[in-house]
Amino acid sequence: MLDGRADDVRPGQVEEREIDGERVGERLHRVPRALLDKIISKHQFKDLEKNFPNLPHYVISDTEIKIPAGWLIEKAGFKGKTFDNYGVHKQQALVLVNYGGATGQQILELSKLIQKTIYRIFNISIEAEVNIF
Repeated sequence: MLDGRADDVRPGQVEEREIDGERVGERLHRVPRALLDKIISKHQFKDLEKNFPNLPHYVISDTEIKIPAGWLIEKAGFKGKTFDNYGVHKQQALVLVNYGGATGQQILELSKLIQKTIYRIFNISIEAEVNIF
């Protein structure tokens, strides 16, 4: 358990607590990203660049390129999109937001929808950053 000191808080750490009789986990210290950037082969990058010439990227090695997941999500039309009482943050495409009353299952389904759409458009499989229990 945390004693309240700042050095006890680790990025991504989850603290459980009870709210109205229900156990909930709360991330501490930072807002978690829902989906991770993807490292692809240089060959796959060259193919993508033909259709998306302004594709932002970071060279990892002679054979690997990192593609920002936020850019993929934004280009797929999800950034700022809401579905009833949940959606994708309007300023940060990597953050899924519960505006109040959405279930964990709805957030999970949104994450999966984003992943499937990114794969369909870009042929890139992005992974969730958070662990699902």
